[in-house]
Amino acid sequence: MNTELFKFKVVTGYPYIRGGFKLYCYKGPDENGFFEDVAPVKLKKIKDNGFETEPFLTVPKESLQTLMDELWENEFRPSKVLETDKADIINHLEDMRRIAFHKLEMPSIEKGRTGPTGV
Repeated sequence: MNTELFKFKVVTGYPYIRGGFKLYCYKGPDENGFFEDVAPVKLKKIKDNGFETEPFLTVPKESLQTLMDELWENEFRPSKVLETDKADIINHLEDMRRIAFHKLEMPSIEKGRTGPTGV
């Protein structure tokens, strides 16, 4: 396999899979216009936990970022958020609120107002 990055495509919604999604993984096109497509994964029975065999797919970190981006665009979100992420989000929202209040020339949050209605 060549060294270019894997690309992922997520397909959601009816008529594809009710409550789920289809995941496609491919590379390409190459210089001749061909793509390399990852074939469907087939399970086989084994005695151990399965981690002693080869992984079904090995991809660079950058390729996994494209998967994360595809999932995000299809409205998939992490099931949990780290406490440090929560603090960053809250700080970001407070900054955006201050900017909006300043641009709209509204009284600031610090003066006891949280919005145009005063609530």
